[in-house]
Amino acid sequence: MSPMHKQRGVIAVIAALSLLAFIAMAGLVLDLGRLFIIKAELQGAADSCVLSAARELNNASDSLLRATNAGIQVGVRNSADLQSAMVKVEPSDVTFSPTLTGAYVPAVLTTPSAVKYVKCRPQAVSAEMWFMKVIGVTNRVVSAEAIARLAASQATCATPVGLCTTQTSKNTPQPNWGLKAGDWYSGIFAPGAGMTGSFNWIDFNPPNGGANELKDMIAGNGACNVPVSGLVGQSGYNSGLVDAWNTRFGIYKGSYDVDTNRPDWTGFAYTGTSWTAERNAYGDFATKRISLAPYQGDGASGVSTGSGKSVATSVQHGSYGADRRLALVPVVRCLDWLSGQTIEMRDWACVLLLNPVSTPSDIKLEFLGLTSDPSSPCATAGIPGGLNTKGPLVPTLVQ
Repeated sequence: MSPMHKQRGVIAVIAALSLLAFIAMAGLVLDLGRLFIIKAELQGAADSCVLSAARELNNASDSLLRATNAGIQVGVRNSADLQSAMVKVEPSDVTFSPTLTGAYVPAVLTTPSAVKYVKCRPQAVSAEMWFMKVIGVTNRVVSAEAIARLAASQATCATPVGLCTTQTSKNTPQPNWGLKAGDWYSGIFAPGAGMTGSFNWIDFNPPNGGANELKDMIAGNGACNVPVSGLVGQSGYNSGLVDAWNTRFGIYKGSYDVDTNRPDWTGFAYTGTSWTAERNAYGDFATKRISLAPYQGDGASGVSTGSGKSVATSVQHGSYGADRRLALVPVVRCLDWLSGQTIEMRDWACVLLLNPVSTPSDIKLEFLGLTSDPSSPCATAGIPGGLNTKGPLVPTLVQ
């Protein structure tokens, strides 16, 4: 064999080795890049899952079941592996612990009063390699997890309603600003109603609030990044808010629809007709939420929501549902409106939105406690504060 033939053989070997090295390098760039993307996708799913679950943490007997369901419902709305497959979250993937570093167990193995932290670990993704197969690497398993808890906020998301108190002190002469958990309260919404009701619309950004801004808040997520203390304005009577309000119960008219304006997980209405006790409806509401009960209809509720509407089904409440009827609202001294255009936010309350309406005057709320109470069923989106912050509780990632 001539020297030239020998050189050609060496070149062929070098070319083959170079091609193998090139493929391996491509694998490092493309396959590892894909793994990093999958990791980020799973991490986003874990974060959204755990934050949604943390919102439900309180001492209620069903809170851990609600937290598990909320985490699953939000977590599985994410996709992974370059958005090609739905993320899977099982009940056993949402776990709870009294301490950050303690053992995390599923809801059925612990009690609500012991829980401070929740972890979400979506099902891992087994990613088949594209190029790295040539060096014997066929697949890699990617996983992610997140841990969250409730913490006091320095800014929050709130519903533009102010719950009235007549007291100037939180505990004098009555605790909780004179508000009683389980009681139903009506609003100061009728024209010329004066100060005879127990809550009214609130402008979180006076004097810029208007009818359209309020509609967007009611049909959307409320007002976010609201400081937990400061002054608010009054927005008065506004009949145009009815259709926006009713979207939270899965009742849609005009331009509102279930895709854009999400309902709560249940649209079941509480009125003097459907709940004759007219107080303490929250326990039944929590049960209806788990079963995704839709609005029961005008006849059964005693409410006239009118014609030309569409009503969300149980399936739609499950697919599009969110925390839309447990609302965070400021406590204000409504008598102060008589002497000024803005008044001070005294505290924050958790309320249940009870019913869809035909006029704003029909709106009723059930007071469930102050948001500083760890047993309050309310939590909201907001900016976590420091150790001395005393704002409403918000879900906070801790790991």
